Amino acid sequence: MWALNVMETGELEIRSKSLQELEPIDLNMLAEDSALAGKCVKLSQKRLGDFTVEDLRLMITQNLGLNYLIPLALEHLEVNPFSAGDYYPGDLLNSVLNVDRAFWKNHQELYWEIIDIASGLQDVLQNLHRAIIRFQSNDEQGVLSIK
Repeated sequence: MWALNVMETGELEIRSKSLQELEPIDLNMLAEDSALAGKCVKLSQKRLGDFTVEDLRLMITQNLGLNYLIPLALEHLEVNPFSAGDYYPGDLLNSVLNVDRAFWKNHQELYWEIIDIASGLQDVLQNLHRAIIRFQSNDEQGVLSIK
């Protein structure tokens, strides 16, 4: 689901454009000599349809192009909430959950999508936590003792 411009532009046309074409980004807010700034500049010129999970994570963490990147990130997260960039399983979700509150106030339909994804994870994580505790208790009961 595209938050902005989907009716006027169409999803396929959006995916064929770069962030700089859709929503010129002021990259001056990044340190010009940093490697991060260089990556962001390069990614702002990349077609949205070619973005990887890591590309999304990086740009979302920098609060760049959120109007277009959050919907793309949600597509990945709906399939796999633990979608991973370069750091750890779930790093994309972590980046999305840390987006500034003002964005969510202006994009409530996207907010409810991420709430659905996150809510579904709470039960899964609680069940996994209980299973891990139970499994670890096997050692306390001598299951794994060497005899």
